[in-house]
Amino acid sequence: MNKENIRRRIRNVTAFAAALLLAAAFTLPAGTDMSLPHLGNAIAASAETSADVFDYYFNDDNTVTINGYLGDDEYVVIPSEIEGMAVTAIGDRAFSDRDSIKSIAIPNSVTSIGYSAFENCYSLESIYLPKELYANIPAEITQVKYTVDEGEKVSITGIALGTDRTSVNIPEAISGKTVTSIGDWAFSYCTSLTSVSFADNSQLTSIGHGAFQNCTNLKNITIPKSVNSIGVYAFSCCTSLADINVPSSVTSIGAPAFGSCTSLISIDVDEDNAAFCSIDGVLFNKEKTSLLKYPSNKSGVSYTIPDSVISIDYSAFSDCAYLESIIIPKSVKSIRVNAFSNSGKLESVTFEENSELTYIPENAFDRCSSLKSINIPGSVASIGELAFRRTGLTSITIPASVTSIGESAFYDCRSLTSIFLPDGLDVSSASIPSAAAQIKY
Repeated sequence: MNKENIRRRIRNVTAFAAALLLAAAFTLPAGTDMSLPHLGNAIAASAETSADVFDYYFNDDNTVTINGYLGDDEYVVIPSEIEGMAVTAIGDRAFSDRDSIKSIAIPNSVTSIGYSAFENCYSLESIYLPKELYANIPAEITQVKYTVDEGEKVSITGIALGTDRTSVNIPEAISGKTVTSIGDWAFSYCTSLTSVSFADNSQLTSIGHGAFQNCTNLKNITIPKSVNSIGVYAFSCCTSLADINVPSSVTSIGAPAFGSCTSLISIDVDEDNAAFCSIDGVLFNKEKTSLLKYPSNKSGVSYTIPDSVISIDYSAFSDCAYLESIIIPKSVKSIRVNAFSNSGKLESVTFEENSELTYIPENAFDRCSSLKSINIPGSVASIGELAFRRTGLTSITIPASVTSIGESAFYDCRSLTSIFLPDGLDVSSASIPSAAAQIKY
């Protein structure tokens, strides 16, 4: 039998497999056994010449590893034997960059799949594999890229098959190595992604900085109960995310992990969590001394911060859709950057008497376009840059305790008509509108 006939025969087998895959509508039911009984004899009969289609090598234990694919077919069936030896492994990057492949069938003899075996197979729609491999599903089948550290732990680094995927599954393990983290910015700007799921026995411990930032259509994600840390900006600008559940295992949440989540109604924390808690969907540390995040789309026009709170975290009240007034207790000593920024309906901010606050930080009330009333505490010594930029203030009194006002603190405050200032305070860089009367006292 000449090589051309052998090659044709192998391709005929592949075409027959294609018909089976098409009949299955490119779906893979959980636990599917990839036996292909009708193909076994045909593949075996051509196994000795499979080098014409596959690049492979023999292992010391008389098994075969597929090391590459030389064809251009859309539907590929990997033989169970080559030259009488079982095909047991698919090597690193064996099928990578093969844009033509739409479907692959892996025989029951295969027990391992190497790193990036199907990377950049952008046309891949389905893959049939032995049920024994389901606990160690290769990354490309779950549409994820990954790295492996020195301790043989896997970190998910992104989507392998393009950013237009609507869903992704994070497996418990990849090629026998445990998935323990989602890396920094792994899925950021995957704007088509609507849902993320995890294996039931997930051992994920960390979600990195910006891991899902700007996944604007992400609606469903359940954080595994094994996760310890959620990074800075992890879910920021996930504008379709309505609720999030923080499991008992989480000990660290970076700020602002949930910033600019404009559909977020509630953040719920497992009552057994030792580091965090939630009250009516608002996120606090366990001691309730730090208010971490008020959900942007939470209903209610007014809110009184509990008097246990000492600090208001970074972007804690940013982008609030409904909040019109807020009362800040005297217990609050610290407000972080962007704490109330871009809360367009916020009209009134009231600090209780005897406040110990000393600093209003940069961008604290930036773009609060409806803000008309605020009483700055007499304890405040400094106002940061852009603190009241583009607010709706008409009049404001700066207490005598203030010794410095940052650059552009009142930039573009077009409604400001009067500002009361302590005599001698330098406001030359504060961008006070020229139409506003500066009244010294």
